[in-house]
Amino acid sequence: MHTFQGKDSLEIQHWLHEKGLFEGLASHMTGPLTPLPDNFTAPARTPWGGRKILGTYKHGLPISAEKQYPVVGESWEISADPASPCEFIFNINSTQINLNFIQLLDLFPEQILGSRLAAKFDGQNPILVKLLDADDHLSVQVHPSDDYEGLKPDEAGKPESWYILEARPGSGLFLGLKEHVSKERFRSAIEDNEDLSRYLNFVEVARGDFYVIDAGTIHAIGAGVTLIEPQKIAPKRTGKTYRVWDWNRKYDAQGRKDPHGHARELHIEDSLHVIDFNAPRGDAFVAHIQPTAQTIQQHGGSAELRCMESEDFGVSRIRLVDGKTLQGDCCNSFHGIIPYEGVMEIYAQGQKIADIPCGQSVILPASLGEYELSSTSARAIKVYYPDQYL
Repeated sequence: MHTFQGKDSLEIQHWLHEKGLFEGLASHMTGPLTPLPDNFTAPARTPWGGRKILGTYKHGLPISAEKQYPVVGESWEISADPASPCEFIFNINSTQINLNFIQLLDLFPEQILGSRLAAKFDGQNPILVKLLDADDHLSVQVHPSDDYEGLKPDEAGKPESWYILEARPGSGLFLGLKEHVSKERFRSAIEDNEDLSRYLNFVEVARGDFYVIDAGTIHAIGAGVTLIEPQKIAPKRTGKTYRVWDWNRKYDAQGRKDPHGHARELHIEDSLHVIDFNAPRGDAFVAHIQPTAQTIQQHGGSAELRCMESEDFGVSRIRLVDGKTLQGDCCNSFHGIIPYEGVMEIYAQGQKIADIPCGQSVILPASLGEYELSSTSARAIKVYYPDQYL
């Protein structure tokens, strides 16, 4: 297999032309693009991870031997983040080549994104999607906005959203501050090494719940929650997370809890600068970040419901049953499909072009245009960039 690590787009393009492979690769940009399904973060970096990503959502998919981790906390499903871009393998004229999403976008920005989206974001994908499984609480954290002065040149803000796939009874999310928690009181609690969860709203969740986590929102995913996380990404920059508190845990070098190990780094001053202490509190805040889904299309029992649309990204949820098709058109923006139940079929111009199983995300490039989705029983999340913000 030929890889292009450390090569820029001009070098890659020259090699492809020299080998007579460029046109063959270009032809793949008109159909579904399926990233490798095992773009996992190592357990040492996600010690809170569980076993559902490998054991349930990606069961039966081709997972490489080196990615058969004991636990998986997060899978980068659709990513052009330099920290962990998703990868693709193409077979062209008996030659196998490996390219990551950043490299593909450098070569074919308009074919994948659409001309207006490519122009708006310098030819790079503005949406990142992760699949997360929390067997333990994640750290209490906050994300900055793009204009936060503490960001480094290769860092960016990270507004995100959560679609709940499943939750153990009684499990939930820590979302925003309780009433009457001032910046001064919160700083004092940090300095006194208090349990910070007592100052946060705890919201029990269930499958199908959806939340929008804007910059400045203090939050933590609780133990027992599995979710899909669409979020914004700035071109060729990494979204920044500031860790406020990590439940006083310590870990060994392999990411296992160890009272004699080391605590993970905290970012107290940046967090206190970034947390929005003027945001609504309590139930009002939770209602504010939980938009009501709206039906976009319906055909029999099959339906697509819009979860949210903003200048950062759009999210909808798809339910397919009884072979009733739903329509799509990705000519203005690529569509990312993240299936979490069943197997769905993709059709274009009356012909089936792909079967997409649970756990195998797919990117539908703008050059595909109109398409149809069908299944006897399948569910998925769709991400896209809304037309009104182009």
